[in-house]
Amino acid sequence: MEKVLGLDLGVSSIGWAMTLQDPNNEERNEIIDCGVRIVPLDTDEIKEFGKGGNVPTNVARRQARGMRRNLQRYRWRRQQLFRALKQLGMLPDERLLRQLSPLQLYALRERALSEPLSLPEMGRVLIHLNQWRGYRSNRKEQTESDGKKPSEYLEQIEKNEERLQGQTIGQYFAARLRESGGYRIRQQLFSRETYKQEFDRIWEKQAEYHPQVLTEANRSWIRDRIIYWQRPLKSAKGLVGECALEWCYALDKNQQPIRLPNGQLKIVRPKCAPKSSPLVQVCNVWESIHNLRVYDHFGEERPLSQEEKERLFRILQDRSLTARQIIKDVLLLSPKTHTVDRLIQEKGLEYNRTRARLLEVFKEQKINREDLLEFNPVIEEVEWDNPETGERLRRLQVRGDFTQQPLYQLWHLLYATEDERNLVALLQKRYGFTEAQAKALAKLDFTSAGYARKSHRALRRLLPHYQRGLDYAAAAQAAGYRHANQMTKEENQARPLLDRLEVLPKNSLRNPVVEKVLNQLVHLVNDLIATYGRPDEIRIELARELKQSAQERQQIEKLINKNKKTNEEARKKIAEILGIDPQAVSRTMIEKWKLYEETDGLSLYSGKKIDLPTLLRGNAVDIDHIIPRVSRFDDSFQNKIFCEASLNQAKSNSTAHDFMRDQPVSGLQPYDDYRKMVKDLYEGKKISKAKYDNLMMTAEDLLKDEEFLQRQLRETQYIAKKAVEMLRQVCREVRSTTGSITDFLRHQWGWDEVIKELRLPQFRQAGEDLIEYRPAANGGRDRVVIKDWDKRKDHRHHALDALVVAFTRVSHIRRVTK
Repeated sequence: MEKVLGLDLGVSSIGWAMTLQDPNNEERNEIIDCGVRIVPLDTDEIKEFGKGGNVPTNVARRQARGMRRNLQRYRWRRQQLFRALKQLGMLPDERLLRQLSPLQLYALRERALSEPLSLPEMGRVLIHLNQWRGYRSNRKEQTESDGKKPSEYLEQIEKNEERLQGQTIGQYFAARLRESGGYRIRQQLFSRETYKQEFDRIWEKQAEYHPQVLTEANRSWIRDRIIYWQRPLKSAKGLVGECALEWCYALDKNQQPIRLPNGQLKIVRPKCAPKSSPLVQVCNVWESIHNLRVYDHFGEERPLSQEEKERLFRILQDRSLTARQIIKDVLLLSPKTHTVDRLIQEKGLEYNRTRARLLEVFKEQKINREDLLEFNPVIEEVEWDNPETGERLRRLQVRGDFTQQPLYQLWHLLYATEDERNLVALLQKRYGFTEAQAKALAKLDFTSAGYARKSHRALRRLLPHYQRGLDYAAAAQAAGYRHANQMTKEENQARPLLDRLEVLPKNSLRNPVVEKVLNQLVHLVNDLIATYGRPDEIRIELARELKQSAQERQQIEKLINKNKKTNEEARKKIAEILGIDPQAVSRTMIEKWKLYEETDGLSLYSGKKIDLPTLLRGNAVDIDHIIPRVSRFDDSFQNKIFCEASLNQAKSNSTAHDFMRDQPVSGLQPYDDYRKMVKDLYEGKKISKAKYDNLMMTAEDLLKDEEFLQRQLRETQYIAKKAVEMLRQVCREVRSTTGSITDFLRHQWGWDEVIKELRLPQFRQAGEDLIEYRPAANGGRDRVVIKDWDKRKDHRHHALDALVVAFTRVSHIRRVTK
């Protein structure tokens, strides 16, 4: 008997099921236990995550802590300033401290620029300057505050400082307060440099009258170590992710391998490279080009030649390209006869964003230094020792001096220099830029993009193979990288396992919600191993939201809202046409209505116009799966059309394309008319690219197309891979499945109604208005239905799905998908 753990990861809870299974006799299978672990996320976090937001957890607590620390630091500066003033005999009396109006305070700062003040009055000016220090520009800071982005603050500061017209801040506000006693000073933003300039002008003027006290040493003490002192930002290098491809054994001071408590050798990995790095950008462009798919109007893929790929690469160094530009301007094809895949149509090809942004500034500032934008790393062949086998091997890689390339040098200066004044000075000194040119370059932000998922060391090994025309998978293999799924059975059985999982370091996934879900998974698996022992196999399903990027979640949220609106409109119109109650309109009717709208009521098989009431009523018109479900498990809208019931029956298990091409029965429109109709619908944006592909797919294409099965058997998204990677540390066999397979098997096994039946007594007790009785068709048993039932209202549905996942074998997946 094998111990199999099933896991169903949701955003708000994790279902689990521990089972015993006999591979040779399913009747001996048994459930040991199952349950749900609730993820401690509040409702707002879950909703925001579903909409595509990456809201950090505990935001309110963190903001309150930040406010407390700011207040604490202000009080510390004030305390230090009072001590310094007392020591220098400049501490103001009670009248100066408590009894001056805002106008008197700013007038005092104004007088300090032209006439002598007493030392206590000078002290009062310094205390007032300590209260308002101004905005210090930090090139590394990309936060938002009060709904305003840093760029908005800078624009407001620039406008305010233009109004000064050579005055100090004190002079400006003194004049405004004389004009209107109710003038509002708060929220008037100025840079810290402007405040420091006023400080220096006041100090220099008053030093003429008090030279023994207002010395240069005291100015540096009060200005730089008290009033305008600011703690340097803490390094965040420890939060940067590690490269999954590169590793080596950690060595102690005697150059001996370090062993962990469990006996394993300690492994260290290099940090991931910044996304804006020129090397990362070049590799991203090559990856994007290799992933580009071009199709002709028959749906056949047109491979790109190496020359075309290199031409694309050269253009993408300077600018982005639309789908039309790729087809017409680069590949010299007609947009009427060729198209690119949907992902490229939506997102476009990756281009060298770092070089393109620099080039844009160069053109705006008329910097004629194209040599500074060169990045041509040298490829070399080197020998290396395989740390696993000790073999002496040879490989291609980018030479280490790529960091001396002009573009890399300029980028690194802009990326690594925090202080803007220092950066402007360095740009002028090193490259001879004018001050205006240097300031324009200093405004470029190369830090907010974050980090890639590979290190410079790994990219140095991958780039030579990208340039030869290999995609990522082939390039990784050619570079000598191996993944877990490439491990042999013997190697898998021999590898050591951990006794328990370690929690993920904070910010390691750059998504706090997913990080919290996976850490709850860690705690759950550790508890289950401690209670029931180590499982022989773990089978896992991840919620769709956890595998999607923020942009994908945003798009799906918009699509869901749009579909809700469309469905409600369809429900009202159908009810009006058929003269029935809107609540009596079924989902099938709504789906038929949407398919009818897609083709303007024309059947794709017969080419005839279908009467709408006929479509909605009775069984004369069916919903047909374009690719039969026996061939591909796809029940989505993109795999459906409506057609006459007789033609649907004649089509049987053929694809729509083959059915129309072979013309096995009468009543079909000519094959060429069918193809033209499908093409017109696609070009008229009535159907999606996915539906177009399905309508043009042959049986031969299905045999060649293993992508769908592979997607069911092995998830490729980063989060899914991360979950599997974590679980492989404590279990030798870890497999993932998808929600569509789980939904299908749950229905086939008759488990759909389990949670609903458990809740039915509660709904009956709450009131009969929450349930309804539906008579069964064809003399079957009447059904009791909970109104507006949603399984997500009960966390136990994750435990039920975990049971399905636990009993889902690879053979089940193959049977369903094939």
